Parts: sequence; structure tokens; C-alpha cells
Amino acid sequence: MRSAGEIADVRLVCGPFDGTVPEGYPPLLAARGAVWHVRARGRLAPFRLSAGLDQVPASCSAAADEGQYLCAVSIDDGTTELTIGGDDEESLWLRSRSADLLPRWWARVPYRPGTAEWENDGLVSTGTLDRARGVFWSLPGLEPGEECVVHAAVAWSVLDVERPSTWFAVDVSTRWLLDELVRPPRGVPGTRPSRPGPSA
Repeated sequence: MRSAGEIADVRLVCGPFDGTVPEGYPPLLAARGAVWHVRARGRLAPFRLSAGLDQVPASCSAAADEGQYLCAVSIDDGTTELTIGGDDEESLWLRSRSADLLPRWWARVPYRPGTAEWENDGLVSTGTLDRARGVFWSLPGLEPGEECVVHAAVAWSVLDVERPSTWFAVDVSTRWLLDELVRPPRGVPGTRPSRPGPSA
């Protein structure tokens, strides 16, 4: 899907992906991904992207389910689990620092969460939507001609509290997911590149 506006062009690529889980974990029922590609025509003010449910059904429980480099929520009804996730703010900062599909200036301030320097609206931030119904990415904006690429991954499986298949399935990189969504289907699961290393 593509939308062209006066200020920005937005392209959204969606589809199933080949989610893999550790051996002995419940198999996935489904896995789907979404990748946003935003290109600024003019100066684009700070903006927010999000992925989630309109509301969590009353029969379900939902909570933040984050990990290193992963911003995620998990929702379950006691038998089936759904996890929605994507890059957390540290992962976005590391990607920006190396100009990995994000503007380098987004990493202009050292990554030090909790400091006054870091806690302001002009930097990347991530979090959970109200009632843990999804996740969001607050982004600093774009200068004319700049681009950014951000992703969300969603996975379903039978609930197993000790072996959370969906959490592992959504812990993917933007480049890996984009490659999965645009390449022709294949019969052999792909391998994932490692997540970014810790900041210096």
C-alpha cells in the first residue's frame, strides 16, 4: 500500500513471514509483519507509528513483554497467545547511529535513558499503547528527502507460559522482515541476522 501526500510519501508492506521458534516450543499458528517506509517531501514534524488492537477483549489479559532491543506486548485468552513487537528505543538509536534505514541525526544525543538530556520529545522513543493493546514508536521527524523504515511483527501460538513462542517469533530485525515480505515464498525457513550489539 502506498500513500503520497504533500509532506511525505508512505509505503506500507504487509504479509506473512517465516517465524521460527526454539526447539521444543509450541509451533506458531501464524506470523505477520508490517514495514513502514516514510520519505519526506518537505520538513516532517515528529510523528508516531503504532501497531495494536482497537481494544483488548474482556476475556483476555494483556501486558508489556519487552526484552533487549524489543518493544512488545503479549495478549492471551488462557489458551492462545498473541505478541506484537518491534524495535525498542535503544535498537532505533543504534540503527540511527549506523544510518541503518534511519537518519543518523536521530542518534545525535548519547543513549542514556532516564537523563534529562534523553527525556525529551525530539528523540526516538517507544512504548506500549493504553491497556497494553499494542506498541508505538515516536520518531523525531524528517528533513526533506530523508527516509526512515520501521517495522512491526505479530505472531500467534498456543499459550505456553514457560515457552513463549510468539515472543521469540517477533524478535526480528527490520531488514530481515522486509526481506521476508518482499522475496518470493520458499520452502526452507530463513536465518536471522543477529540483533545489534550493545551501545558503546
